[in-house]
Order: sequence, then C-alpha cells, then structure tokens
Amino acid sequence: MSETEKHIDFSTGPHHTSTHWKQTIFYLENHINLQKGDILEGNIVVQKNPLNHRYLDIVISYGKKGEAQFEQKFKLGS
Repeated sequence: MSETEKHIDFSTGPHHTSTHWKQTIFYLENHINLQKGDILEGNIVVQKNPLNHRYLDIVISYGKKGEAQFEQKFKLGS
C-alpha cells in the first residue's frame, strides 16, 4: 500500500459504530416445511424505485423445488 492510500475497515454489525450502511431483515409471510434432501429455490430482484432514487423495490420469490413459488414485494427507503 502506498503512502497516499489508507486502509479503512467498517462493520455493519450491531456492536460496532453506526455507518450509513443498513442491515435489513425480510420477514417472509409463508413458511415451508422441508425434509432432508428437499431443495429450496428462489429469486431476489432489486430495482431502484422509479419515483424516488433513494428507495428500492424488492421482490423475493421462494419455494420448494418443483412446487408453487411464494412471492413477496417490499419497498425500502431512507
């Protein structure tokens, strides 16, 4: 590392100094009973909200492989 470069570490963990980075938990409405060997599959789509560039539109789809998928939509903003 050169003299003009500076190494910076930060954490978003709950026991560290706050940053502008956020942690987010998505609570899903539907539960899925799984057995050993079952495969869970899903998709997460994140897009900027077209009306507010500080907001995100998020769609999470999930389900057991070969069965119907659940889908939930979330809007996140500052």
